[in-house]
Amino acid sequence: MENAPVGMHWLDADGTLLWANRADYAPLGYAQHEYVGRSLREFHVDPRIVDELLTRVRAGVPVERLPATLRQRDGTPREVEITASARLHDDGRLHYVRCFIQETLERASQRITDDRDVLLREEQRARGRLALLARASELLSQSFDYEKELADVTGLALPLLGDFGFLELEDNERILRFARAHGDDALAQ
Repeated sequence: MENAPVGMHWLDADGTLLWANRADYAPLGYAQHEYVGRSLREFHVDPRIVDELLTRVRAGVPVERLPATLRQRDGTPREVEITASARLHDDGRLHYVRCFIQETLERASQRITDDRDVLLREEQRARGRLALLARASELLSQSFDYEKELADVTGLALPLLGDFGFLELEDNERILRFARAHGDDALAQ
């Protein structure tokens, strides 16, 4: 249960966290020792949700996908849904409450969209780097004038790297500037 992908915790009858797995406390930005042993109310934007949950499980009413807003360590809210059930003593008293925490469907969809956007930007950058390498290879194979080729390659890299660039090579502990380029040809000299 410690490595389950779904957040899980157990509460005592007063709402104190008895146990929690990593998927429960880590997304909030807490370490286990900062979370377990404290009242769950401290982590809810609206602490009355904990009271509602405890009242319902004591009464035997199922708690399924109860919307709640948790407070992350940095203060930002995290929208979740709670499913809970009670573990009772033989005499019917509440022993502990088992809670399962999931991101809301809307938040999970947004996270997937954000991740997809990041991957698309990375793919575009990778394609740009591959195109630069292909064009640089083509330029380097066109003539035997290596100074002209190096100047062409330096200029080719400008749109990806910035407005100004130069290429220096080390020769017997001397640095030789072979090429420079600038978006404005007059400033390249």
